[in-house]
Amino acid sequence: MTLPAWWQVVTPHKNIREKSFTEAVFAADLGDVLSGTAPEEYCDPRLFFAKTYLAAELKNLARNVIERLTSGRGDPVIQLLTPFGGGKTHSLITLYHLVKSFSEINHLDQVKELVMGVAGFSGVRVAAFVGTSADPVKGKTPWGEIAHQLGSYEVVKDHDMRRVAPGKERLKEILLSCGPALILIDELLEYIVKANRVEKVERITQGQTLAFLQELSESAAASEKTALVLTLPASILEHYDEEAEKALVQLQKISGRVESIYVPVEGMEVYEVIRRRLFEDLGNQNVHRQVAEEYFKLYQGLGSEVPGEVKEMSFREKIERAYPFHPEFIDVLYERWGSYPTFQRTRGVLRLLAQVVGNLYERKVVSPLIQSSLVNLSFLPIRREAVNKLEESLWYFHAEKHIYSFKNQPNLNKVITDREETIEESQIREILSENLNKLTKEGPFEVYLWPQEATGIPDNRRLKLVVFDPSLKEGRPEAKTFAKELMEKAGATFRIYRNIIFALAVDQDAYAGLKGKLRRCLALRDIAKDTALSLAPASREELQNKLKQVEKDIPFQVINAYRHVGWGGNGGVVWRDMGLPSTGEGSLTGRVFRYLKDEKPILPAITPKLDLERGIGQDEEEKSIREIYELFLKTPGFPCLESEEVLFKAANEGTKKGIFGVCTEDRLFFQEPLLNPELESLVVRPEKAAEEKSFLTENRRMRDKPPLVLPKR
Repeated sequence: MTLPAWWQVVTPHKNIREKSFTEAVFAADLGDVLSGTAPEEYCDPRLFFAKTYLAAELKNLARNVIERLTSGRGDPVIQLLTPFGGGKTHSLITLYHLVKSFSEINHLDQVKELVMGVAGFSGVRVAAFVGTSADPVKGKTPWGEIAHQLGSYEVVKDHDMRRVAPGKERLKEILLSCGPALILIDELLEYIVKANRVEKVERITQGQTLAFLQELSESAAASEKTALVLTLPASILEHYDEEAEKALVQLQKISGRVESIYVPVEGMEVYEVIRRRLFEDLGNQNVHRQVAEEYFKLYQGLGSEVPGEVKEMSFREKIERAYPFHPEFIDVLYERWGSYPTFQRTRGVLRLLAQVVGNLYERKVVSPLIQSSLVNLSFLPIRREAVNKLEESLWYFHAEKHIYSFKNQPNLNKVITDREETIEESQIREILSENLNKLTKEGPFEVYLWPQEATGIPDNRRLKLVVFDPSLKEGRPEAKTFAKELMEKAGATFRIYRNIIFALAVDQDAYAGLKGKLRRCLALRDIAKDTALSLAPASREELQNKLKQVEKDIPFQVINAYRHVGWGGNGGVVWRDMGLPSTGEGSLTGRVFRYLKDEKPILPAITPKLDLERGIGQDEEEKSIREIYELFLKTPGFPCLESEEVLFKAANEGTKKGIFGVCTEDRLFFQEPLLNPELESLVVRPEKAAEEKSFLTENRRMRDKPPLVLPKR
């Protein structure tokens, strides 16, 4: 019998039919919901529930929270521990709207089912903290934000301002005064990671946040009607480092003492989640059943030509539950692709399927089900979402002139990965050194690359830039110790010219990416030189393109990694992060020099007033330009002058304006332009300069006066 095409049965949502949807529609973010900047279907509680399928575990989660808030029974602390993109943020938004906007949605069937048997629930206070939205430097702390939303900020105001976690007694006071309350904490690890990048070694925010979470968990558990729900990733992602992994372990230990773990979406429920989000009308259920039956008969007749699992009765149910998709299509995306760290599982599947459905619906491709074989890989949005990522990560996936296939023969990715494993640390250091030498060969500094001790760096008046070994990452104790030694010592003696020496260190996070690029470059060069390696012409061309690109990228990556600059100050060594470089940056020393002039540890110009105030002591009437220049190079806390010319220009301006005088070998200049200044010229205080000039003028006048003629007697 002839089965109807899927698009004759179901109707995609309007924004998919009209291609007006954006990727943000599938990127749930609790922070955006709180600020009101999320798409309407997330901000509007009625629209949100209309498009949300409440899976069994999500229902259990919601019922537990409602029970806890009304009767005090149920789990007080709940952790949503799922793979990245596994529905935990969507679950938090569900709880947020359910509790905060209950009066607006209590007429919906799904909501009525949740509160069935629960008397008197009408919504309670909700407080939410989202780590991705929070500012760990200037924003409120987690305890400050939660207390603020619960109407009790004054209780922890001092703790929030001082960024010190409050004790259990203050938290109990807040929970007692606000009555039943739901507290949601999302992406707390991200908040700690951001703070750690700012604070480096001290880890102040991490320690205080962990202490707060422990106190809050115990306070919520001991309270009468408080529910705390938090999310933690199941594992560390690529953009996290070793410190983040340690922080995650600590978070899991703390919350694990009193928490219950929920998994929002499991098994065949994912089919219903996807169908609800993509289609506004699923059509006649009998047609779904009919299509499933015909496919089941087809597989039965194919015998051993198809896997045994598709001939089981349970697979017929899967087809019906997944309609209009073939269940294998969704399973591949959700289970297999979802295992990739960079693929955001539920939202990634939805985003891709929305493109597939929209394209097939427009083209009216005739098929009873949407299957992987129908995916239009020539359609750019789909190719960008489904193919380009695969080309970079899979080992047996081949793409040649828009023809895609899987083969037993490994592709270039596999060859590169295998070769990368043979690259040694010494080779990476060597190529990094080569690039640093190129990027620092020009500029105003004497550059010292990776010195192991301060003895080899001379103590003279020339500007110096000491580029730290990559193992001495800024923020690490050993880097701080070495920087302090550089500023204070020159071999066995104390350093005299402290203000002309600057340190440059790598950023921990950026260096990890740079190291990967360098390893990749070495592997590609090695493969390109390997004449014994058999590669298809297309792979050879791809290899050369990859090599050109990575060699082009590396200089920028090096400049981006070496972004922390340090210099001497009154309180020791001052470190600053120069931030991300501009794309056209071609010189590391040039970038450092510009930054130091902008931040003022190096002055390209000074005012005559500063010259006078810094250069001549209160009890001194005059001092040579050389001595003043030396003061700027030596005195801790003074800025360094770019060159002697800076003082010559200031001296000229000072004499013209009468701020001071300058005495050269043969003349005093005051209230007039300065001619031919030298380092030995004397800067004279204005009072003395005025007095000297008056004396000289009087002497000159007397010298030029005709002699007095006395009358004869």
